[in-house]
Amino acid sequence: MAGAGLELDGVLKATPWNKAKIMLDANAQAMINAGHWGVPLMVYRDEPFYGQDRFDQILWRMRCERE
Repeated sequence: MAGAGLELDGVLKATPWNKAKIMLDANAQAMINAGHWGVPLMVYRDEPFYGQDRFDQILWRMRCERE
């Protein structure tokens, strides 16, 4: 943070933690609902794709619908 010119106290005071917690909790629940256990996780039409080596598979799946 110091390298970016930020001070911890200022960042903590400026962060809306209640809103952040609501968003983080909702994201965690969405991952659980999708069967998430690894990162990164992408879900397309309720089908999970785990890991960065699956980008080509999710893109293929999306393209199949357009054809």
